[in-house]
Amino acid sequence: MNRLERLPEESNRDYAYRTLRTNIMNLTLLPGTPVSEIELSQILNLSRTPVREALILLEKEKLIDISPKKKSHVSFIQLQLAESAIFMQKAVEKQIIHEACDKINSKNLSYLEGNLKIQKSLLHQENNHLTFYHLDNMFHALIYDSVQKKDVWEAIENMNTHYNRLRQFDVKNISLNKVVEQHEILIEIIKNKNHDAIKPFVSEHLGGSLRRIEEVKKEFGAFLKD
Repeated sequence: MNRLERLPEESNRDYAYRTLRTNIMNLTLLPGTPVSEIELSQILNLSRTPVREALILLEKEKLIDISPKKKSHVSFIQLQLAESAIFMQKAVEKQIIHEACDKINSKNLSYLEGNLKIQKSLLHQENNHLTFYHLDNMFHALIYDSVQKKDVWEAIENMNTHYNRLRQFDVKNISLNKVVEQHEILIEIIKNKNHDAIKPFVSEHLGGSLRRIEEVKKEFGAFLKD
């Protein structure tokens, strides 16, 4: 497990939570990995109480399975939760893009175009998939923020924990050129206020995520749970 640098004024519980969650989300701690309060306390140089509190928070997010009789472990990726997250994002994102067409200002549009420019620069670099993954998330977050719906994006991200872990398995198999092309199309939709193009775009953009799940199941089925 990778230890993170402690943030100023961060409590022991919050530090343990952030460190464990980060390692779970980036698959440093793979689904099914046993976790122990004692071992984690030693690694993080903390007492067991803040580690236990952090594990309880992660259990509520369905990222840790705590068992009083068996050894606790990082939760397996639940496909139903991943698919539900995609379903919710498809429904919400259509409305968000409609609002962006009507409300986005030039400053927020420049943020989107700047993000896309960095995405394009990564296409010619090696080992770029993890950075691209974060830029992709930021791109969508910028759209929500442009219409004062940052809290909606945060709610979606909280629901996306199993889907986002699944994406980490698949990130190297995704065509980054295709993603960049779709983001270019989305910016043009917003700039041109092309409301009619929103529904088919979202269906294609997020529909591909559902199709990719079947590919991930073939290669990484041991880490997944129906």
